[in-house]
Amino acid sequence: MKHKPYPKYKPSGIDWIGDIPEGWGSFQLRRCVQQINNGTTATQLDYVTEFPVTRIETISSGSINFEKVGYIEEADVKKKDILSNGDILLSHINSLVYVGNCAIYNDHRTLVHGMNLLRLILPKCISSEFLIYYLKGSVFKNQIQSIAKHAINQVSLPISALKSLLIAIPNKKEEQEKIANFLDQKTAQIDDLIQKKEEMVKLLKEKRAAVINQAVTKGLDPNAKMKPSGIDWIGDIPGGWDVRRLKFIASTKFSNVDKHAKEEEQPVSLCNYVDVYYNDFIDSNMDFMQATATNDEIRKFALNKGDVIVTKDSESWDDIAIPAYVKEDMHGVLCGYHLAIIQANQNICGEYIFWSFLSQIINYQFQVSATGVTRYGLGKGALDNAMFFAPSKKEQHKIANYLYQKTTEIDGLIQKIESAIDKLREYRSSLITAAVTGKIDVRGAVKC
Repeated sequence: MKHKPYPKYKPSGIDWIGDIPEGWGSFQLRRCVQQINNGTTATQLDYVTEFPVTRIETISSGSINFEKVGYIEEADVKKKDILSNGDILLSHINSLVYVGNCAIYNDHRTLVHGMNLLRLILPKCISSEFLIYYLKGSVFKNQIQSIAKHAINQVSLPISALKSLLIAIPNKKEEQEKIANFLDQKTAQIDDLIQKKEEMVKLLKEKRAAVINQAVTKGLDPNAKMKPSGIDWIGDIPGGWDVRRLKFIASTKFSNVDKHAKEEEQPVSLCNYVDVYYNDFIDSNMDFMQATATNDEIRKFALNKGDVIVTKDSESWDDIAIPAYVKEDMHGVLCGYHLAIIQANQNICGEYIFWSFLSQIINYQFQVSATGVTRYGLGKGALDNAMFFAPSKKEQHKIANYLYQKTTEIDGLIQKIESAIDKLREYRSSLITAAVTGKIDVRGAVKC
């Protein structure tokens, strides 16, 4: 739907704001806010007591998340720190990406205002629903970045500078509420579309995983005769297949090449953890980190066509042994630290091993073998002793080619849907900005 501009505009007197509708005014934020308060500095606890208190992560999603609150003792609760409906919370100490995050409190549950979040208490003439849309918009975000004070690991918003920021809003609260009501309705519609498309992506990813699992564990012939594998958790396998430990079909090497450059070593390119984690295939078109290595490391960890690289560490036990396939000989490119190289023997197709690592039934072995508390890792034994399905090499090639074709088709569909999601999010953002800055007139679009 296209929305018309307001009938008449007037100069705001501020260059970067430009013209504003008649009936709107330009004000410093201090004029639109009754109070801006810091939160309590009482000690926050992780266990449940009677009084939840906000934290930075409580508003990171843009709304109040009670699953991420802290807690304080009853003796530390001050009446002035208990939030009221319509209060706005604003992150003023955070990284530059997250500083300025805000959320509105509209809830029946008691919540205490915690530190590092500014509490904006509004006068009756200002709609908190309108102001929260303005504060979440790109115009305000740009202003935030201009006044933020940078420290080593974070930035902060000086309250005096924040109060002096200029905003343009309708003079009448009724008009503010009409704009907020319009945006409530439209953003809900857009969010519903986004959610449906995200569910489609989820289903396609589940289909992708199922296609890989079926091909790697049962083959491509649905009518193939099956035989017992002799392993309970594997069950039946196609006749002519074997089940072999990885150490009998491939060699495994753990890289120790770090990111540090040393004068006495040779310059190399380094294929790192993120290169493998975010890419199914490794080729020479990728932008690799520059590092150095010894001659021995170059001999041991150079990447060649057919190699499979897997992640051997993770912050989560169920997100480990993620593979990538090396599509070509990579002159001067080495496998980096936190990774292992799997090199197939002559009876095994390296690309088939790659797809096997993506199979849920294969990968689960590495998930349960991962050890650690805050970070999980795989030992060489966990990789070497994992069970793999071993059809003939001819059938391995057929499976690998089939999976490349099918997953490419599915990935293309996923990419199109994710592109549509990005466009919906861009439209949502631009619609909010246009409405709260008076570029479009939505007063008659929704009844207040």
